[in-house]
Amino acid sequence: MKQIFSFISLFSFISLFSLHIKEPLIITGNLEHKYSRINFVQDADGSKYMIKQCKDYQPLGLFDLVLDVFGAFLANKIGINANNIKIIPAGAEYIGKETRLPATIHTIAPGELIKYTERFHRLHIHQKMWPKFSSRAKKIGLIEKNKRGLTKAIITNMAKHKDLPAIVALDTFLGNTDRTNTNLFYCVETDTFCCIDFGDTCRINLCKYAIKFFKRLQAEPIQLSKRELSALQIYRDTLEKISKTFTTKRLCKKMEEFALEAEFFIHEHLYWNLPYQLHFYKTMLKNSYADSQKLIDTIDEYLEKD
Repeated sequence: MKQIFSFISLFSFISLFSLHIKEPLIITGNLEHKYSRINFVQDADGSKYMIKQCKDYQPLGLFDLVLDVFGAFLANKIGINANNIKIIPAGAEYIGKETRLPATIHTIAPGELIKYTERFHRLHIHQKMWPKFSSRAKKIGLIEKNKRGLTKAIITNMAKHKDLPAIVALDTFLGNTDRTNTNLFYCVETDTFCCIDFGDTCRINLCKYAIKFFKRLQAEPIQLSKRELSALQIYRDTLEKISKTFTTKRLCKKMEEFALEAEFFIHEHLYWNLPYQLHFYKTMLKNSYADSQKLIDTIDEYLEKD
């Protein structure tokens, strides 16, 4: 059943203005996942959006929405196609969200998921790595050392399209271990990719594993093709672009701003573990930033040798 909701507030005017949302919004469909609830909405102009509400009352899960917004922000700032995401604060009344919890509203990615495309349904750029005591490790097991993070297979795959090396580089920088065929879109009409879902980031330093990969690559008799070398250059240049666009201080400040916007700081049921989480994620960012510079140098050494 369709629902109509009209809500005009200072929040909707300021925070959602950049998405050009025209109220009232109409709910056109929904999905229930284990950890989230998704409502698809349409505004007065017919533009479509998605509202994502995390079900997890524990901040350990809820903070993923901050990471998601942070990753999309970084992608768009450096020219990578990603959906635009805005935070709906915990205390704000808005269609498709629970009042006590923050939510996010997303633009719809153009095209279709790559798993449904004929050309890219076998594409693999998933940099696999997860902590020893994580739920993934318990369920799937640990990743073999030579298959952790960036691999030769990923370089081969990212060389299949001009957009992919930059996406892989961003995932390496953010420590995104969840870039699968369920969160990467391809649009035939524009011949472009669009990445979504950055919630599983800033937990692993993938730059460190990428450095190890290139050290192994230098020692092994493996030659990259001309196309793979070109893709690797874009990958390297994207890492450099991130460091030239942002300082670690600015990145950490931006993450704090998104947490503030979600109202984690003013609601006791959201705040209780926030200082620890922010410290952890900012530390991961700082480590990744530092190692990304070492990774750039390592790639330069490899390219010069090749």
